Amino acid sequence: MAEVNVVDYQRKSALHYACACEIETQKRGNDIIRLLITHGAKLNLISSEFRRPLDCFIYRMIKDIRELEILHDEVPSHQHLKIDLSSFNHLVRCGCVLAPIEDIVTTYFHDEYRMEMVPDFPDEISSLLFLIKNGLLTAATFLIQCGWEIEIEEWIDSFDISKLNVSTVQLKYGRCNRINMEKSKADFWNFLETFRKSTRSLSMLCINCIRKQMSLSSGGSEIETKIEALQVPEKIKSFINLTEFMQDEEIIMLEETASCRAPPRNRLGFGVMSSIMDSNTYDYSASTYQYSDDDLSFEDMIDQQLNLM
Repeated sequence: MAEVNVVDYQRKSALHYACACEIETQKRGNDIIRLLITHGAKLNLISSEFRRPLDCFIYRMIKDIRELEILHDEVPSHQHLKIDLSSFNHLVRCGCVLAPIEDIVTTYFHDEYRMEMVPDFPDEISSLLFLIKNGLLTAATFLIQCGWEIEIEEWIDSFDISKLNVSTVQLKYGRCNRINMEKSKADFWNFLETFRKSTRSLSMLCINCIRKQMSLSSGGSEIETKIEALQVPEKIKSFINLTEFMQDEEIIMLEETASCRAPPRNRLGFGVMSSIMDSNTYDYSASTYQYSDDDLSFEDMIDQQLNLM
């Protein structure tokens, strides 16, 4: 049987790679992560790039936003993006350390993500701050409620969320405006400030202590099955397992704008491009898109022929 916690020259395990790599389908990626965890993958190994698997997953989750398809369901009524948080929840529930890695030095890993995601990416960054700077406030709230150690986050006192610009999101077909982000930022910051000033409840302190002790005794492997084996009422198990804080998805609400729509498609389902899509911005320029008869639907082609008769 293969050793699931073998690391390479960068001290990365299979779980690091499963969390960081782009896998052909999201479901398959989630299945691989769960399979590794089930077979004893350690959740908190730190790579030579100063990253745990949870950090790798959060960075990939943010990077993958531009590949999401715009949805327009009846609820919510606006067009939106839907980010699946199931693997994110699973990693947290299974016992990931909820704290930044301290004393991080600048590495190529930092430079890679600084270049592709957030400009002015700090040398010492936490996954919590990374979520906030990318406007994923539902996921950030979840981490805090689950016990993220915000007391050791040095950036909080000097951070001004009013200056954070998360009003747009870059997608494959253009940059889209997000809805109600100023209110969302204000609500999140009020929650964070209230949380910091309030005294932690005895029950939450107990839960965090129990989870830390279970993680220690498991040697860094998952603790979810161990929680299920506890001889306590189901409600207490659910509380220890952080179930009440879970959010299945993060919804990004978007304005109805033409720039967010995919280019027209021909009968085979493909648009006709006169130049290669910009690989850096994933943006279609209106000046480079050329229309042809192939872009017409079958009904439009019939109408066109009838008009010529």
